Amino acid sequence: MQQTADTDREATGQTHDESKGRPLVLAVNGLTLFISHVALFILGILFGVALLLLLSREVLGTARAAPPSQANVILVISTATPSYAATEPQQVAQPTAATSAQIVPDVPISETLAGARDYTRLGSSSAPVQIVVFADPQCPFCRQLVLGPERQVITDYVNTGKAAITYRHYAFLGRESTRAAEAMECAGEQGSKAFWDFHAQIYKNQLPENSGQLTDAKLLEWAKSAGLDTAKLSACVAAGDGKTAVDVDIQAAAEMSVSGTPVTFVNGHRLVGAVPYDFIKTAIDAELATQK
Repeated sequence: MQQTADTDREATGQTHDESKGRPLVLAVNGLTLFISHVALFILGILFGVALLLLLSREVLGTARAAPPSQANVILVISTATPSYAATEPQQVAQPTAATSAQIVPDVPISETLAGARDYTRLGSSSAPVQIVVFADPQCPFCRQLVLGPERQVITDYVNTGKAAITYRHYAFLGRESTRAAEAMECAGEQGSKAFWDFHAQIYKNQLPENSGQLTDAKLLEWAKSAGLDTAKLSACVAAGDGKTAVDVDIQAAAEMSVSGTPVTFVNGHRLVGAVPYDFIKTAIDAELATQK
């Protein structure tokens, strides 16, 4: 009996020892499984990152290999752009807003001058650099260009025979713009000096856009300050004699993808907006350098 009891105790003891060791084994197995899952998760992340890097490199390589556009990317400094559909024959419908950059081509010099009148030019038609400015009389950025960089260009390049500058109309901001543009054309009937003196008065005394203040009486006041024959100017404006020339310029602007003001062409190379004098100077000097 004693032997049997001892045997039972040994068997029972053995069973107790195995029960105590089983949780440790389970814990070790669980930890191993957890570590394996973590390792697989990390490997998955590393594989994903490597795949993304590979795809990025292929995309960038494709972008670098793409052929350059044939058009010029022009930075828009400051331009006025219309925000309405055309309601009058001489107005051209345009986008509702200007973007920070436009992709537009340069144009031949002859195209920038086609249809322009001689009295709208300062300087010689044979000057090596021909500058053409499209502007609107009510555009504040045009005023900035006319009263600043344009005057400096006239002093440094036009008066020295290196360049000529031609003014053309892109009067899109409303009826007061077209009326002022037509009056400028009527001033041109009295000669180039009359045109440019009146042009200076209009931009110097620029009024708020479509405020109703730019009346025929105001235009005649400015014409008198510029030394023009106001009776002739008044008759011309009343008869609408300047309208055809303004329409010619607006159509030319549309054909050259002018979509705001001011736009300056230097031997056909396009500068968009109220660019600083140095921008225009650099373009002019580059043209002069190619002709030496």
